[in-house]
Order: sequence, then C-alpha cells, then structure tokens
Amino acid sequence: MKSKRIFSVIICVLLVISAAACKKNGETFSSSDYEYITSEYNVTEVVDGEDGNSQTDSKSGNADKNNSGSGSSVYNPNRVQPAGSKGSIDESKFKGKHLKLMIKFDPKSDEDIVKGYMEGLNSWMKKYNCTYEIVASDQYNEKLKASIAAKDAPDLFYQIETFPEIVSLGLVQPIENYIPKNQKYLSEQSLNEGTWAGHIYALYVSEGVGRTYLKYNPDLFIERGVKSPREYFEENNWTWDTFREAAKAMTGNGVYGVKPNQFAMFGGKDIVNVAENGDITSTLNSKWNTEFLQWIYKLYAEDKVFAPDSNAKYAMSAVQLDAEPKYDSKGRPTSFMKQDGTNWEVVPFPKKPGDSSYVSHSQQFSFMVPVGAKNPAMSTSLALSMCAGWQNYVNDYAKKYSSYEKKVRDACKNATTFLYYPDVHTFFPSGFTTWDNDKFCDLLTSPTATAMAAILPIHQKECAGYNSKY
Repeated sequence: MKSKRIFSVIICVLLVISAAACKKNGETFSSSDYEYITSEYNVTEVVDGEDGNSQTDSKSGNADKNNSGSGSSVYNPNRVQPAGSKGSIDESKFKGKHLKLMIKFDPKSDEDIVKGYMEGLNSWMKKYNCTYEIVASDQYNEKLKASIAAKDAPDLFYQIETFPEIVSLGLVQPIENYIPKNQKYLSEQSLNEGTWAGHIYALYVSEGVGRTYLKYNPDLFIERGVKSPREYFEENNWTWDTFREAAKAMTGNGVYGVKPNQFAMFGGKDIVNVAENGDITSTLNSKWNTEFLQWIYKLYAEDKVFAPDSNAKYAMSAVQLDAEPKYDSKGRPTSFMKQDGTNWEVVPFPKKPGDSSYVSHSQQFSFMVPVGAKNPAMSTSLALSMCAGWQNYVNDYAKKYSSYEKKVRDACKNATTFLYYPDVHTFFPSGFTTWDNDKFCDLLTSPTATAMAAILPIHQKECAGYNSKY
C-alpha cells in the first residue's frame, strides 16, 4: 500500500512538471462536440490475440476470454458493451441541476489535462443550464465513504489508483446503461480498463496521461560506443536479451544499466486473473510471469545492473509521459525529459523474445459514479463530456507526433493495465528500496524456483482472502 501511495505522488508530480501550453489553433467547439468525439488515432478494435496479451491458463493451455478487470486490451465481443440510447437516457432530467463533484485536481491548473476536463465540464454545464461545486479532502476515499453513509453522495468521483478497490468496496455503480451504444469516443481498451466483474465502472482516456515507457540517456550510449535501445527498437530487435546486453554494457565506472524503481513492476503482466464475477486467482506461476521473474532475478543477482539508489547514475529507467510531444528542432524530446543536460529518449519496454507485442502500462485516472448519486445518467454524461474535452487535446497532439514518437506510441497503445488489490501484497514492488514487507523481495535474494515455491501459496491465500472479504 505504501508503494501505491508513493507511486500516486510520483504521477501527480510528473503531471505538474509535464504540463504543456499547446494551443488549439483557434478552433471553437459547440457544447455537443465534447460529448462523443471520434479519434481516428485512438479508437481501435483489437482482435483477440493481436497484441499478444490474451491470458493462458497454465494448466489447460486455453486462452481466458473472460478476464474482466484484468486490464488486458484484447478485444472480446462477449465483454459488456455500452447499452444506453436516446430512449433510455432522459436528458430533460439533466437541466437546471446543481452537482457536487469530488475531484482531486485544481480546476484552475494550467495542466492541459485539467484544461481539457474543464472545457468539457463548462460546455456541459452551459448546455444543460447547471451549476456545480467541488468537494474533496485529504482523506479522499474516506470522504466518499462518509458522504455515501450520510446519504449525501457526490454526483461524480475522480479516482487515482483506487480501481478496482473502490469497486470491490461497493462505493461506485455500473454505468454501461448510461453510455450510448453508438458512442465513438471510448476505445475498446478504455472500456476494458474500466470493466470489473462484468460491468463498466470507470471512464478513461486510453491514450493520455501516464503511459509508461522506458527512457534512456543517448549521450551515455554514444560515449561508450554501445548500441542504443532506439537502434534495437528500430530494427525490431528490442527484447529481453538485447536489453540485458545493453544494461550489462552500460554498467561500470560509476554507471548502472537501469534504475529499478517501477521497472520490474511495469515489465510484468497479468499477476492475477479476474473472472466475470470479480473473483481473482493467482497467475503468478504462469509461463510468462515465471520467465519474466527469472529474467529479473538474473539482472539483479547475476548481472548486477540495477542502480542501488535513486542518486546513482544510470542509463535507463521507467518514465510516465503525458500525451503532448515536446521536441526540439532535431526531433529529440525536451522539457521534463531533459535531465542533467541530456535529452532522454524513449522506447517501449523490451518484449519477450519471440513475442509479437511490447508491454506497457496505462495509468488509472478515471471518472466514476458513486452509489447514491442522484442521477447516474446525468453523471455519466458529464464524465463523458469532461473526458472528451481532454481527448480533443490528445487528438491535436497526435497530429504533431514525430514519426518516431508515433511508432513508439503505437507499439505501446495496447497496454496491459496494472491493477492494485486491497489485501493482496505479493506483487512486484515499484522500487527495490521501498518494498517494506513485500514477499517479492525473496525473488532477488534466492534462486527463483525456490522463491516462487515459497511465494505462490502466500499469493494464492491472499487472493482467496480478497475474494472472501470483498
């Protein structure tokens, strides 16, 4: 739980640092434009298995087609879809209302994501002649619980890193019946990421803030005459093996191959499987995760490529980026990617040799409708408008991507979302120096097979405890 809080703080800091001032070329939009905006770049349908993220049961070898809430971007036509229609959504009941919004961002912020949200919000309020107030507190989830208990639930809740915990606690409600069937804004991945136990609970912008990449310092690679991650990526050979070669070549003389924080966490996937009813089961001993953890063990114990602390000099590290590209005249990234006089470049996380897809991560900031909200259809309509306001910025950025940036983002856009679960602590820590009592540290100090045998029963017990409690 500590790593979760630390991670949320890191993301918030990055959001502030990476705020941009992208203009919208003088374009104006009517209030309805924010409702359901088509994004040719972002809205895709992924056929099953295309991105390599379909899950396989380690015993039967059958792909799991019903992993709602797992964060897989694999398209599944049987998954719950938007079910709203003009006949089922009475917009006349939206007019002249006063709404309470529990959001955890400053509405006056210069961050583009906030500006997009607020443009969508103000447009919606004007359309339906509504007013609003913002309510929040430091005890964010506790404030929501208290307001629901007092029968004074807010109309909309903006969550950061609390999905699916907040769903399992029964604080928010399904919204698929309030999302129009013919909407063109939400991508299939967005719907998948907001799904839990067979229902849609959250609205995401799937290509936006928080996509995770691997950054590297190109100057260090040039200085040492080592082949860069970009070169490997461009030739479609950026794999666990070539990453290991590069990390080992960069380690020495005061430099380490990689900063560990968040690297191991975002390189894995499908730590648990989520069934249609919301039950979770361990996939820790799946073929993918076993091989991934063995690779991490070798990097740590044999190659010793991980920097011992955040102050050490390193060549590669995980990084969260927002949707706006920031480049100099030579097409190299600028702004917060500039560190110690170097413009860092990005690549996807290396892919498993023989695998067809890269692994990334989509940060979980989303809108949810609390239990007790006075008009769930109205709340969902407002959330769609706010998300679509931000989507306008994303679409505008996509037109400005350099060819290399687009290639990297395309490789990562079908990201596997990493979810947090209350009472399930046996997942790989976000940083090797902040793991507290996380049992996964055993994987770095003992042979992997031995550690796996010790950790798997604990993980299965925690999953069972989660199911029985929630």
